[in-house]
Amino acid sequence: MKIKTLKKRFVVQISDIDLSQPLNEPVFAALQQTIDAQGIAAFRGQFLDDESIVALAERFGILEIPLQRDQYGGVKKSYHAVQCR
Repeated sequence: MKIKTLKKRFVVQISDIDLSQPLNEPVFAALQQTIDAQGIAAFRGQFLDDESIVALAERFGILEIPLQRDQYGGVKKSYHAVQCR
């Protein structure tokens, strides 16, 4: 994993990491520490399917369930489809 600072104490670019694959604990800990310290991390050239995105996101904590309606009053189709199954 390589880390390049784009804006000091704000944005880093992280490369040489495949986020579509499970990360071992030391690599994930370093990733989480970097994101916590910087705030924003950019990952270029990553191709993750839905399951991979969810698996990675869940390592950072409990995911929030989206609201049935957005702030402008529209119904989110993905939420509606999940609730109606």
